Amino acid sequence: MTIRSLFITLLLSVMLASCGSSRQAANQEEIYNAIGAGPDTRLSSAQLKQLYNAMTQRYGKWEDVKVPVRLSLKSPRSMSISGVMTMKANEYIHLSLRVLGMEMASLMVTTDSVFATYKLEKIYLAESIGEFTSSFPSTVGNLQSLLTGRVFALGGGVPKFGDCKMEGTGTAWTITPGDAPKGMGYSFEIATPKGEPTGLTVELSSRKDVTVDYSDYYVTSAGPMARRSVVTVPSSKGELKAEIDLSLNKAEWNTGSTKIWGVPRGYRRVTRDAVMKIVGGLSKK
Repeated sequence: MTIRSLFITLLLSVMLASCGSSRQAANQEEIYNAIGAGPDTRLSSAQLKQLYNAMTQRYGKWEDVKVPVRLSLKSPRSMSISGVMTMKANEYIHLSLRVLGMEMASLMVTTDSVFATYKLEKIYLAESIGEFTSSFPSTVGNLQSLLTGRVFALGGGVPKFGDCKMEGTGTAWTITPGDAPKGMGYSFEIATPKGEPTGLTVELSSRKDVTVDYSDYYVTSAGPMARRSVVTVPSSKGELKAEIDLSLNKAEWNTGSTKIWGVPRGYRRVTRDAVMKIVGGLSKK
């Protein structure tokens, strides 16, 4: 398995995103205990609203963040690489993958485009974001929420309580936004009493479910975020699975960090179709 293969797997996942006080992290548990729901008790609409508000009210605002990241390919083969991810809220995601401190590949997602470079082969990709997200019409903000374990509505921000279907018990409950386009659906599973998403499931009529599993939440200055996300994309020939680990305890918030992208001199452009051909080849290995 090469860095190139791992980098292409990251592109596929895109095709589908200082401590706070201990009391901030405990608010959800306090509300859970206050509503008195047992593990097998079916939660009422009023109880679900209390829990939902407690979760989303902890979503603090942020302007930009720079955070160390580790990307690990779990399937069809295994390898990992470290780097740095820089995000500007609702504007872009930039990822630099490095070996021994040297950048080997980079990826940038903006509001309308996907850019990538792979230095070992001097190739680059520059495509409309619609070419990669046609079956999952997301925004940059949606992808940022996906990467950090936050509930979102496609094409928007945090969904309103009344715009979602919610159900569950004192063990776990689900949030299904009502804005999914025809032929797909998506829902978040929330663990109680902690009250953070443990998973996102994307249901597509033409293929098996795509899933993201979240764990190891950390309370940042912008609220709780998942340090670990595992993206699983099944296919008829197997599955592609990648793990994204964010070192949120080392994140730098709101420093005014800015990233721009330009066509690298001497590089050869590759197309989305070429990328997808490589993805198809990964599943056969």
